[in-house]
Amino acid sequence: MEITHDEFIEKYADVRMTFSNYYKYGFTYIGQTDDGVKVSVRYGGDANQIYRFSLDAGHNFLLGETAMSFKRGVSERIDTNEELFDFYDF
Repeated sequence: MEITHDEFIEKYADVRMTFSNYYKYGFTYIGQTDDGVKVSVRYGGDANQIYRFSLDAGHNFLLGETAMSFKRGVSERIDTNEELFDFYDF
């Protein structure tokens, strides 16, 4: 189900996100809720946006406490891979 960026961040504000990978100017972070939902968000998307982005090993944060502006977010049930919510702001 498509929702807005703000709705997604509010819904998963308490999820601790950890850096997962980097691909084509985008940094992906993943986390998990207590009830078995995998949450992933993507920051960046173009060279200008991430030119001065600094990343430390093990970088993590609570989703609702970061000032990062994500371009993509997806949540899905871990047991069934059923997609629950997503947003896409490219």
